[in-house]
Amino acid sequence: MADTSKTVEKAIRVLEELGASQWSTPQELSTRLGLSRTVVQRLLLTLHQREFVTRENGLYRLSTRLRVIADVVLRKLRAASHNVVRELSEDLRETVVLYVADGADVVVLDEALTAQDHLTCVRHEVGARVEMLSSAGGLALLSGAEPSTRTWVLRASGAGDKVTAELAAIEEQGFVAMRDRPYRGISSLAVPIIGPEHHAVASLAVLAPTARVSAVDNALPRVRRATTRIADVLKRDAAHPQDS
Repeated sequence: MADTSKTVEKAIRVLEELGASQWSTPQELSTRLGLSRTVVQRLLLTLHQREFVTRENGLYRLSTRLRVIADVVLRKLRAASHNVVRELSEDLRETVVLYVADGADVVVLDEALTAQDHLTCVRHEVGARVEMLSSAGGLALLSGAEPSTRTWVLRASGAGDKVTAELAAIEEQGFVAMRDRPYRGISSLAVPIIGPEHHAVASLAVLAPTARVSAVDNALPRVRRATTRIADVLKRDAAHPQDS
């Protein structure tokens, strides 16, 4: 079982690297991942046979099939979270954002700002991208991610022991709060959304001008309840896929 788990983790690392770098040769993957070329070629052969990667002239990239699978997962996540995101925004009277990972970044999958009773507000529109290690949403997601994903992002970002320790602390407390990061004048609080496989699949964040930082600081219990609601729907869909 342990050997099987290690093989799966190496295969995931290969897929993550391909997702970040597009076309790559086995030698390039071997160098970047710190794995022997023989191991990488064996993994690529299996992934190619299962149609998870495409091969052309000795180069490999993620296949359309894998991207379709990922799109299905994102659609389910968006469906599970759509109402929750808007209800939370209405409750807090602030911007609520759903983040998903994309390489070493996080991307906004959904955003809600249902209240318009403030003179100033924060917008982080769908499709916007920010470096994972520089945002509350990114750090929250990464703190609960699979070990291989966390290792890859830390290595790709050149992060040191300080960030590793920060992630461990975030994982223990279960949330991230930031003030004036990554943008001056904006405060945020984020909580990971744990999927059926017991790893973070997204994060939910509330964003507000730092002048209203108390609203962010007081939002934690409600953001946690919201992430639990989303996680419960994802688990139910995974247990009864025919009903979703």
